[in-house]
Amino acid sequence: MSPSSGERAVTAIFAEVPHDVVVQGTNKMPHRNAGELIPSGISSLLRELATNVAKALGVEVRQDLNDLGMKMIAKSVNSRRLLERSQLVCQDIMDMRISITPPYADATVVYWNNLLFEPRVIEFVKEDLSGMFLLRKVVSSLNLCPRHRDLCHNAFCGAFKLEKVLYLPCSWKTNLQQVFVYQSQ
Repeated sequence: MSPSSGERAVTAIFAEVPHDVVVQGTNKMPHRNAGELIPSGISSLLRELATNVAKALGVEVRQDLNDLGMKMIAKSVNSRRLLERSQLVCQDIMDMRISITPPYADATVVYWNNLLFEPRVIEFVKEDLSGMFLLRKVVSSLNLCPRHRDLCHNAFCGAFKLEKVLYLPCSWKTNLQQVFVYQSQ
């Protein structure tokens, strides 16, 4: 899918999802393990990765967001191919072992929108990603080793190196947000 057609598909599918659906509480910030990246950000990400996605897998901890995502995909005219190539799961990532559970273990590119994840969840998933031997690229909303050194003992750093940093729009922040692209070593 070219970036422009990818952007059109994402826009068509999720354009009607209001910001209020993803936010909770009085501070109006997204749920601790939910994130948003607006379609132009996704388009930029696809262009930077220059990859053709054969299958998309999604894990969402909130049932309401999972259901809404499925509803938006189902009602979009652009979604037929997306439905065939997508699998969305509503489950806590801490209850899964993605490094050994098909089809997750077979992933070659992971986009991880982890900006608001709890630190223990981030560490758990980083360790799991380190064991995925087919994984070539990890795209993360956070720098996964902010204190990285040449002789870093972090398992993630043993498996991946920071390739580049992108700046993408995020719908709930006014400034562009950093996105970190890691390449397998």
